Amino acid sequence: MSRHAHPTPFSRLALSLMLFCLLLLMVTPLWAVEIKGLYEVEVAVEGQSAGQRRTAIREAFRQVLVKVTGNRALLNERSLRKSLRNASRYVQQYRYRIVERAAVEVVEAPVVETLEEDLIETEQVTEVDLPIEPERLLWVRFDATAVNRLLREKRLPIWGSARPSVLVWLSQEQRGERTMLLPEMLPEMVKAVEAQAKQRGLVVMLPLMDMEDHQQLPVSTLWGGFAETIQRASSRYGVEVTLTGQLLATESGQWQVEWRLYQDASVEAWIGAEGELSEIVAQGVDQMSSRLAERYTQAAEDDSLSQLQVIVTGIDDLAGYAKVTQYFSSLVMVEQIVLQTMDINSGEFLLNVRGGVETLIQGVKLGTVLQHLVDTPEDKTVAEIDASFEGPFLPEFMTRVSPTFRLR
Repeated sequence: MSRHAHPTPFSRLALSLMLFCLLLLMVTPLWAVEIKGLYEVEVAVEGQSAGQRRTAIREAFRQVLVKVTGNRALLNERSLRKSLRNASRYVQQYRYRIVERAAVEVVEAPVVETLEEDLIETEQVTEVDLPIEPERLLWVRFDATAVNRLLREKRLPIWGSARPSVLVWLSQEQRGERTMLLPEMLPEMVKAVEAQAKQRGLVVMLPLMDMEDHQQLPVSTLWGGFAETIQRASSRYGVEVTLTGQLLATESGQWQVEWRLYQDASVEAWIGAEGELSEIVAQGVDQMSSRLAERYTQAAEDDSLSQLQVIVTGIDDLAGYAKVTQYFSSLVMVEQIVLQTMDINSGEFLLNVRGGVETLIQGVKLGTVLQHLVDTPEDKTVAEIDASFEGPFLPEFMTRVSPTFRLR
């Protein structure tokens, strides 16, 4: 006689945890884009000698610091000068790569034309393909832990890997006529935008400019700065931030531009420098990156490690637990996460946080995934230890605090 085994509470919990782990692997963050490769970069290098490599590594380190902090001006900080000189200390891995590029030379060759029995000599411009010239590149990956420790020690901001995605609408005015720019007609500009976005650690998209885009966002609406309509048209692309550029052709053949940055209910505007089209658009992406970094980063007041018991409400299913766990993982101040309990509508997480409970709360307020519900106790209730602590979690007897958040 066969008997059917009934699942025990333990087996149900084990099954739930297994499904939860699978969801962590499958769920894609919806609140932002998870940026990969923040601590690696590829730069040109003249050769493979030790001196040439050191020079290239210093340049690579400068680029990585801009990506990680979001602030180019921090390269002028006096506190970083020694670290920039000793950039090799932070290298985790490097390798060389050779890229073959075909060079093109412009040649003006004389051409003789016959016109009414007179000989007229003119110039004909032609392009001549030269032999392929190899370019040597150095790929460098820096130690993320060491770089973050350096920035915390210097009280400098760190921009985590969860960053907002951006859509850029561009329009132009020439001889009194305003039109939308079509990305497929300007490949060099698109390359410049992509290169600048990669250098700053952002995902920047350009619209398709198909019939739906033209209907949703007429050029007059873009120039008028009607925020609600602009953001509604951008929602098709699932982005959090919208950047618009109104380009005006000048008599000198260059361009002037006015930028507007839309996020939620805020609008920020500025005037860019005059220049070539690809140049000023890339500059606009760079300036936008710095402005976003000011919103999403903060300098830690201390480097202490705290253990926090965090409560999150509003979690309805395993996908919600996976989303919360991934979000905590994306916060640069969070070093360890353990899901302690799973309830019907809430969960308790044990976090190791650099900078204490206030740093965590401020970091969460910069995002759109969680809402802080309960004021936290005074700092004296936070278990803090020296930054040199290397264990995964603090001893059980140390005091914990329980800030509460709600999943939006």
